[in-house]
Amino acid sequence: MENNSNHENKEYRYLGMTMETLSIIYGIFLITWGIIVSLLSKSDSMTSFIPSFLGIPILIFAFLSQKFVSKKKIIYAYCCSF
Repeated sequence: MENNSNHENKEYRYLGMTMETLSIIYGIFLITWGIIVSLLSKSDSMTSFIPSFLGIPILIFAFLSQKFVSKKKIIYAYCCSF
């Protein structure tokens, strides 16, 4: 008979982190990448902020999924409806 603790946490992990944690890190990375590239290139164009625009919803929905674990499926469905 297998240990019950193995069946309790069936959440997918990559590099020891949950998808929510990875998404938060990736969202922060995209936001900072867009800001740093825009500042270093001294760009006046909004297109240099495209990574930041993509990182904001990733960060928000990942944070909400981590904060409200019981509503994770609803948050995911709302996120994918756009």
